[in-house]
Amino acid sequence: MATAYEHREVTTWLRPPRVAVLVFGGDATWRDWSLKVLEAVSDVWGGNGFVLVPYSSDGSIHPAVLEELRRYDPDRIAHFAAESATWLQLSPELITDRADDARPVGETFIPRAASIAADTAHTLCSSMPGIFAEYWDSRFIMLRERGNPLPPELVLVDPISRPAAALVVRPEWDSDLALFGAFVTGRPALDEPSKAATAPAPTQLATWLLTRDNDDAPEELAWFAGMELALGTSAMFPWFDETRDGLSWYLEEADTAPLTIAYGSSASDFALAVLLDRIHGDALWITDAMLSDEQTTSSIAQGVHRRLHRDQHERAAFITATDPDTVEAARQRILEPLRSFVDEDDLDRLISTRTPIVTEESRLLLNGEVGRRSSMPVITDGDQTVTFARELEPDTPNSPERYLTGRGLPGWVVDVAIERVSMPTGRGADPDSLVRLDRQTWATVRASKTGISFDGGHTGYVAPGTLLHHRTARPRLRFLGLLPWVQGRAATRQLTAQPSRPGQHADLVARRLGSRARLRAITASPMGALLREFLDDAVSEGGRTRLRRAERNESYFTFDALSQTGRMSDNGQLRDGLDELLDAGLLRRGLILNCGECGAVSFISVDNIGQRFSCPQCDAENSLNRQRWHASDTEPPFSYDLHPTWRTMLQHNGDLPLLLGNRLGRMRSAYVDISEIEFWDADHVKRHYEIDLIALCDGQLIVGETKSGPLGNGAQRREMIKKRLDAAEMLGANLIVFGTAEPDFSQTDRDAADALRRQRLSPVEVEFVTDLRRLGLPFTGWP
Repeated sequence: MATAYEHREVTTWLRPPRVAVLVFGGDATWRDWSLKVLEAVSDVWGGNGFVLVPYSSDGSIHPAVLEELRRYDPDRIAHFAAESATWLQLSPELITDRADDARPVGETFIPRAASIAADTAHTLCSSMPGIFAEYWDSRFIMLRERGNPLPPELVLVDPISRPAAALVVRPEWDSDLALFGAFVTGRPALDEPSKAATAPAPTQLATWLLTRDNDDAPEELAWFAGMELALGTSAMFPWFDETRDGLSWYLEEADTAPLTIAYGSSASDFALAVLLDRIHGDALWITDAMLSDEQTTSSIAQGVHRRLHRDQHERAAFITATDPDTVEAARQRILEPLRSFVDEDDLDRLISTRTPIVTEESRLLLNGEVGRRSSMPVITDGDQTVTFARELEPDTPNSPERYLTGRGLPGWVVDVAIERVSMPTGRGADPDSLVRLDRQTWATVRASKTGISFDGGHTGYVAPGTLLHHRTARPRLRFLGLLPWVQGRAATRQLTAQPSRPGQHADLVARRLGSRARLRAITASPMGALLREFLDDAVSEGGRTRLRRAERNESYFTFDALSQTGRMSDNGQLRDGLDELLDAGLLRRGLILNCGECGAVSFISVDNIGQRFSCPQCDAENSLNRQRWHASDTEPPFSYDLHPTWRTMLQHNGDLPLLLGNRLGRMRSAYVDISEIEFWDADHVKRHYEIDLIALCDGQLIVGETKSGPLGNGAQRREMIKKRLDAAEMLGANLIVFGTAEPDFSQTDRDAADALRRQRLSPVEVEFVTDLRRLGLPFTGWP
């Protein structure tokens, strides 16, 4: 667990920035606001990857939208800064509540509610600040209405290409399908000459949106920049696809995107559908109005069937909503016509679920920049923080001049991942903690869902004519260990985090054994069960000796006595286990002897025995002869003494977090944890709570609480559960696991935890694990 110098594989990706646009969604005009945003992002390189985040008049954002926003993981958060005239036309009730009065920006207007929403989104997502600080709050950028200057961070030297023909859904068709379809295809400038006079049949549009197959595209989607060309829609592509200039969507594993569906009629439901489309590469928005039409519902069902049928991996399709209580009813309305032409087994592949949806994700990347791998020298500290030993020099794309901003800097973002790290992804971290501070970094860095992401442009002074190599950011990155990352997250809430005394005990034992993983493995083995025998308060007999030491009685065992416990059936394995602990200094071999002066009986380590030995009680010198043998006429056999720290840990049930960790990490590909972490206020005056276990398992962050019995009673139980929810939400955990050594938790305990979670609308799942000291059981409660 000391500092190590090694090489690890690093993977990098180049992509356009991901941007979340805050837009007012608190009244009946939210569709008009959404279209205003669509017009603006349709002119931006990579704009087909942007998402909407609607906020209400009080600045709140729906929790389901926030959950998917965290998965989307925006690089930047943009205020949609409409002109005052637009606000007067669409939402005049907010025009008197200005947030940007500290620095007026032309005729644009940002309400105070948007500022509140931006704080919420930034805290959740840890986005990058605006480089050029156009807006008075430099954490954010401003996206204005179409026709106004774009944020400098998003503007390339060359404007996006203008296709001669494309597939375009016209929102003027005035339907929910047309609104979502417009966000799939993009929206050319309003002064373009070609407009369709009639809308396609809703059944045709719904089928195309589900299959995204050009052969299904209605002829009404054909759009031409000038004169009409002799092209059918089967030979065209959406406006966004035609204008993305060197970008492509890439899936992590399969050839086709998984199907996701958002149901509901609110601005948040629509935003959820757009988020799912950008995260997973394919989605559909359905509303009550669509499902009220029998033909449209039938077309949706047939489209779902085609998607399920063509998926070679037989993956599930998911339907969700901001109101989880409505999802199953919507699923059944789709399944009703679906039953007429699919097998019953396939019906189970359409799953109703809460957000966030956990399935394969899609990425919008620069062409050819799909996960380039290289070997990087790194320094790994004892807390598992991994620091690059030199600056990272990511590759530049082909024809990089195409992707430079108007200021000559790279317009792309670099994603960096490294193997075998302990830092949770997609949950934020202090940017200063992610780089070496012994030299100026000149890079805008953030923690992202990939690992670490940074803006490709050098943030220092760049003279005109400087070579591209010297205009690119080359940070020396640090991937934090789990404990430093937790400490950084606590600091955002003005808290400090540190191992408690039991946590320090576990760390000491883990260091002696070489790793925490080895400590977990021993604790969850028959040897771990055997070590608990040292706590047994049975009387001295048969090779077991009970002695008084440091205000408590402690047991010592001969080898035969340990063997007779039955915890380990193979004496060879028992000897190997004892030898490992002896070599680690966690077990001592010695003799039980008495003192000729004071008569005290003590355990004397072999390190302290010669022909003479000192009494640990009175320090008298004794000869090693027959009179010193305790309760025996024959020469005494060796006895074994467990390290006091391990004894103390076991006495306070310190094995339970380790057993829970072993249960969670069993059969998983990547697992790391820390235990017994105290959270104090910044002045270290008040302790807020202690968390028994914080674990990262295959990307999921888990908060664990272990008990030797039930969770408690009444107010005590409620307060304990509340504080675990506080910790889980602060850390961005996916799951809280309550564990006990008892055979089961009471239904009252289970109901209390579920009720508090629902009351707080917490997205964190809660699971229960029982019989922790029963070895060999897997954890089956993964969300």
